[in-house]
Parts: sequence; structure tokens; C-alpha cells
Amino acid sequence: MVNVEEKIKEKVEANKKNRKIKLITTTQLRVLLSNAVIIKNKIQMGNTNGKDELSEKLQSEIRYLLIKHIYQCGRDGAVKDFDKDFEISNEIKKIGKSAKKFDKFYRYLEEIVAYVKYYVG
Repeated sequence: MVNVEEKIKEKVEANKKNRKIKLITTTQLRVLLSNAVIIKNKIQMGNTNGKDELSEKLQSEIRYLLIKHIYQCGRDGAVKDFDKDFEISNEIKKIGKSAKKFDKFYRYLEEIVAYVKYYVG
């Protein structure tokens, strides 16, 4: 994972110097986060027995999360550039069957949203 704070600062500074750089909006990030929240809640409700392995249904929902994100990348170049910089698609792919890996991804996503909100507004 990349250093989120430094990367966002870098993008904000580049945008100040060159207004042609289009930054991702907090709304675009919140769409991804809200979809991840739904999965996180399902994991918490269905994974109370302490097992790390996600059900096939939850794995399918994570794959669908990736598909929705890839679609947004195709629709908007700023989202695609952001995905490349922060490797969001790759991080989703790394989750696999692990609830712990999903939790790690979710925290990473929260960190990104927080720093974007702080630095971009």
C-alpha cells in the first residue's frame, strides 16, 4: 500500500500548479466506501464464529465491488488515475477469501477518504 497522505498532498500540489489535473471528488470516493460498508456490515453479522474465511456469497459481493469500481474507472479518467496511484483495484483483488484482508482494505479506504476530505475539501 502507498503512503496515502503523501500521495494526496502530491496530487493536490500538482493540481495547484496545473489546473488541468482533475482530482477525484469525495462523492466518488464515498460511493466506493458506502458499497464497502455494506459488505463490512454483512461480514460482521455473518462472521461471528471467529473464522477468517468469507462465505462464497461475500466473496461474490467483493468481486462485484471490484466490477463497480472498474466501471467507475472507465467512466471517469480522474477515478482511473486515482486507482492507479492508490492501487485500489489491486487491493480489492488481494482480499480473496479473507475477512481480515477485507478489514485491512476497508481501513485503507477510510484513510484515503479522510485524507482526500482533509486536503481537497
